[in-house]
Amino acid sequence: MPGTYMVVNSYFKKRLTLAMSFQVTGSSIAGIFLPQICEFLLAHFGITGTVLIFAGISFNAIPAAILLKPAKEIVCDELKKPVITGQEEKIGENVTEKLLPNVYNHTTTTINRESRAKRLLKSISKLFNFELFTDRTYVIIVIGMGISFASELNTILMTSFVLKELNGFTIKELASATSLLSLTDVTGRLLLPYLAYRGEYSPKISYALALIGSTVGRTILTIYYNNKLMVLVSIAILGLGKGAKAVFQSLILPNFITYDRLASANGLLMVINGILSLIVGPIIGVMHDVGNSYLYSLHSASILSMSCVILWSMDYLVRPKKGDGFTDDPS
Repeated sequence: MPGTYMVVNSYFKKRLTLAMSFQVTGSSIAGIFLPQICEFLLAHFGITGTVLIFAGISFNAIPAAILLKPAKEIVCDELKKPVITGQEEKIGENVTEKLLPNVYNHTTTTINRESRAKRLLKSISKLFNFELFTDRTYVIIVIGMGISFASELNTILMTSFVLKELNGFTIKELASATSLLSLTDVTGRLLLPYLAYRGEYSPKISYALALIGSTVGRTILTIYYNNKLMVLVSIAILGLGKGAKAVFQSLILPNFITYDRLASANGLLMVINGILSLIVGPIIGVMHDVGNSYLYSLHSASILSMSCVILWSMDYLVRPKKGDGFTDDPS
């Protein structure tokens, strides 16, 4: 997924929102059919056989990943690269040593005296672009996205358990609800980014609105959990929000990070997402254990998701004139 993310960003600029929408939609279409297929495989091959079949399907990602190559960037780099022969390189070195012996020797001595550990730390810092953490806006964005990502992920993962506990859904009904979630997820990935693109809403605002929509869906589920029709409505809203977030969360960083730093910025974001998932997940689990109900887990997930919106809103109010992403280019 990170590789695909970088390739799409290397090819598109003005229509990046639409391109990312199609990319993440394509990756989720199978989710509409897989719950039904999974139910069929479990009935005929058991858990072990089903896992092995899905493992075989997943291995198709290897040849697909090999085909990923930002061809345009490679061609441009090759055209710009100067051709230097071995003889010219040797002449250049001799001229440097003869004309600037003091500077050359002083620089060489300084580099040799530098400790290996210091050079290693500098290389690691340069590789991962740790200076990004000195950017206040970047830090606020990744913290908000990390908390909301972990909260929304836990909500989706526990949906089946919630429906079974609160409404007594059967396995077949759970499969249908999961398919509905995936169907609305795909709809959200296609429709909502297009509306945001036409309305010229920035990805940051669109992501915040998606979080609010998901919170509304969870609230409906906690109030009308005994009504299966309203439960399905809440599932549909959660699916729309999930799809919209999948697109817009991939568009926020490219709006204020240059492409040469985008890989590092996205990598650090993924690490932060993982760390915060280790913190947020147990919090949601503890809320279930304390209240002995998934209702408390849903409420805690909503509070955590809305903390992202509140954090970004406060940052916007503090620095409204400098542009923190709420007024960035919607492309």
